[in-house]
Amino acid sequence: MFEHATVAARLAAPAERVWPFLRWESLETMLPGGFFKRVDYDERRPVAGATRTITLGDGRTIRERLETISAADLAYSYRLIDTADFPLAEYVGHVRVTPAGAKACSIRFACEFTPLGITAAQWREIYGGMQEANISFIRAQVENVKPNAEPRR
Repeated sequence: MFEHATVAARLAAPAERVWPFLRWESLETMLPGGFFKRVDYDERRPVAGATRTITLGDGRTIRERLETISAADLAYSYRLIDTADFPLAEYVGHVRVTPAGAKACSIRFACEFTPLGITAAQWREIYGGMQEANISFIRAQVENVKPNAEPRR
């Protein structure tokens, strides 16, 4: 049985300023946030089947495979094909940025998963903390930044 988790937030920045932080092929943009140490792509192009390996801060690695992508919709789905020792199976994640007028957007992170050895509520708490940290990092980079300025690093 699949469980679900979702974290969403509105940012005071246009979607085109936020999307570069979340695109499949540019995960390195999130490196300064400290969420992981390294990302290695077997295929960087954002095409279904592309894979990447993410080295977490503690040295563990997870592998992801891009399942679907829509550049027009600023959205993609990916599957964890190696979960390291995370207590879950059959994890499929979704990322979406939705414009909310010219000066704002929303970010939505969602996943389906099967918990292993923990409750769905416990995973939702872990997942919520991770995604809230991602949102906070992105918010700090894009809000109150001049329109033509580069993202802060």
